[in-house]
Amino acid sequence: MEHVSECGTPFKNKSFASFVLRHGLNKYFKGTSEEEFKRLLGEKVSKSSARLPVKFPMANSALPDNFDSRRKWPQCRWMKFIRDQSNCGSCWAVASASVMSDRQCTFSGGSVQPYISDEHILACCTGVCGSGYICTCYPKTKLNKCVYSRCNGGDKAEAFAYWKKNGVPTGGPFGSTFGCQPYSIQCKGCPMAPTPKCTDQCIPQYRIPFEQSVFYESCLILDTMSLGAEIYHVPRSDVMIMHEMYNNGPVTASFIVYEDFTYYKKGVYKHMWGKYSGRHAVRVIGWGVENSNGTDLPYWLITNSWNTTWGMNGLVKFYRGVNECGIENNIVTGIPRIYV
Repeated sequence: MEHVSECGTPFKNKSFASFVLRHGLNKYFKGTSEEEFKRLLGEKVSKSSARLPVKFPMANSALPDNFDSRRKWPQCRWMKFIRDQSNCGSCWAVASASVMSDRQCTFSGGSVQPYISDEHILACCTGVCGSGYICTCYPKTKLNKCVYSRCNGGDKAEAFAYWKKNGVPTGGPFGSTFGCQPYSIQCKGCPMAPTPKCTDQCIPQYRIPFEQSVFYESCLILDTMSLGAEIYHVPRSDVMIMHEMYNNGPVTASFIVYEDFTYYKKGVYKHMWGKYSGRHAVRVIGWGVENSNGTDLPYWLITNSWNTTWGMNGLVKFYRGVNECGIENNIVTGIPRIYV
């Protein structure tokens, strides 16, 4: 059985005799070609990313065997939400905006709960944030049109730097009107989407002016920008990453994607087969241990940006503690300074 879009080569289904409980065809990728899938993997690592400071979290608490940020901070509504990057390589912007939203909530004790705009980061964080060209195919004419596009990837570390320097307005999912700049890219389809245009205006349905909708990394800005907030890497240590999340909330991570990740359904993911596809950015919200055939498998609990029709209703349990696919290499996050 194979599934093919009109823009590319078939993305072939596989036989999973030994992984029947873990793999299968996800509805999210029905009709998606292999070429289109690779374009969704938009995490880039810039040279400036390496200059971010490394911060060691406080390790003054005993860590539980299982932890879910959604349970520790139940008042944070958007922590439970699964975003959808649609047909754009914007995982870096979506994961970053998700963590920014979460940490505005955790550091304010739930009194500040914005849906930070991934749309704005994608559209306005130019230059260092993202680079490259994306080529859109048109089936009727069989022609390609290539344009500069951050839908072709970006750096989550630079997204956090943009948050600190310029501020980011509120947003929302595609079709929503409760935020200043909601995501404008419609759910998956062909051709691949271009990068949205950067604007300093809110959608007409949103009544709060843009200037009063901007969340800086340090505070909610009304008149001037406050200073003193932090953005940083977390050390490449599962224990340090766990302490960081336990103390402060979710973090962003990125990893190398192989073909088998596409078919993940449930269980603890470990790369088993398939060729290299690209790099992907995600939000890590917790950890745990799952027993499989008498073996305890430690995992990271991760929310992806491929809607709820992929994986475990949008989540994945990712093998923890061995830097699987580089998952523990590049943990980036930030601390907001909240004034309430």
